[in-house]
Formats: sequence, C-alpha cells, structure tokens
Amino acid sequence: QSLEKPGSAVAMATLIRVAVEGLKYIKAVDSLVNELIKLGYPSLLASITSVPLDFLGDFLRTIPGILLDLRKKPDKVKEACDVLMKETMPRRIILTSKSTGFVLIPLHLNEYLSPKFYYEFYWPHLKRIITDLYNQGVKCQVAFEGRHDAYLESILELPKGWGIALFEKTDVRKAKKVLEGHTCVMGGIPPTLLLNATPKEVEDYVRKLLEEVMPGGGFILSTSTAIPAEVPPENVKSVINAVEKYGVYRR
Repeated sequence: QSLEKPGSAVAMATLIRVAVEGLKYIKAVDSLVNELIKLGYPSLLASITSVPLDFLGDFLRTIPGILLDLRKKPDKVKEACDVLMKETMPRRIILTSKSTGFVLIPLHLNEYLSPKFYYEFYWPHLKRIITDLYNQGVKCQVAFEGRHDAYLESILELPKGWGIALFEKTDVRKAKKVLEGHTCVMGGIPPTLLLNATPKEVEDYVRKLLEEVMPGGGFILSTSTAIPAEVPPENVKSVINAVEKYGVYRR
C-alpha cells in the first residue's frame, strides 16, 4: 500500500526504509562470509557476479521489461551492457581475491532468449567474463538455470577446463556427452525427486544416474537447485549413502 502512489512522499520514504534494510542484510551476509573464510570455509557468495543483461533484467528493467527492450531499443540495451562490462569487471577482479579461485555466475535470461538475442546480447559477455577470469587463474561455476539445451555447444568455445557447469533442467546425461573432456558437469538430482520419492527410489535413481555419467570423470553429483526445506532428511541421507556405495572409482 505504501507504494501505491509512485513518487509520493510515502512511497519515497518506504523505498528508503527498504534500502536501509537491504544494506543491513548485505552487511550481515558479508560479515558471515568473511568469518567463514577466516575459519577455512570459503563460500561462493564471496565471489558472485552476473551477465550484464541479467543485471538489467533482475534489478533495473524486470525480465518482461528487458525482453521488450531487446525488441524496441536494442541499441540502448547493447550500450547499457557495454557500460556494465566496463564498470563491473574491476569489481570481479577484487571479489576473486576473497575466494579460493572460483566465481559463481547464476544465469537467468538464457532460457528466455532466441538464438539471435542469445548470441548477440548474452553469450559474448558471458564468454568474456569466464575467459578473462580464467586467464587470471580464476575458474567459474556457472548455474545454467532453466533449459540450456539449445546452447550447450556454445560452451565448447570456452577454454578447456574453464570451470563447472551446473544445470537445472538440462539433462546432465546429454550435457556430459556434449561437454565430456572439456567442461566439468554438475547437477542431476531434481528437488522434486527428493520431495516425492521414497529413500529406496532415491537410491535407485542415483545408482542408475552414476552408472551413466561416472565413466570418464568430469561430473559432480548435486541437486539442480537448493534443497527445499520440506525434503525428508532420510532422502538426503539416501543420496549420501548411494554416492558412497555406487560413486567410488575402483582401480
């Protein structure tokens, strides 16, 4: 209700209060991350960045807004992305000094874009960020949110061994076949499985998946997104037990 009248004194005061609370949150997270680093448990949250187009959609224009902008004023979008690349690259370098050599890059708009928009407005910046960091000795963990099937082969344009590709909806079996020997693939366990399956069903799923993706290495088993709070603990334990039972390389 406080934001019903944009530009009013009430709305502006509300936005200021929101900003103050947001800064408190950021300060608390930063403090926690730094304490964990001191204890020897660095977090990817210490070094996180984004593709310029994602930044515009997430924080400035909304996703529907930036998708319309791509069609109505592509030159402005391209100019804004170039400015963000220029202004934020130094910060990426600073942030990496806190990390253990990894930077987290969550992707949001990749699933929404046509091949034309992906290769014109999105991929060049993502490729440059990953490559520049790699050349500094820093690797990336990229969270390919949504389905990235249409653009899997573009990842092969990156330097071999650039980092880890975490897939949310793309089948990791398919990703492993395309990227084997070039990129480490991560994921494979959908949260819906942990929410709805029995511990025995979870074990059987993990066993079958590992049988397919373990050969040749280059795979990290994980959930494709964060584990929901509602997941039964016994299902998480079943994943761990299955990995210890079936996920060991025998000489």
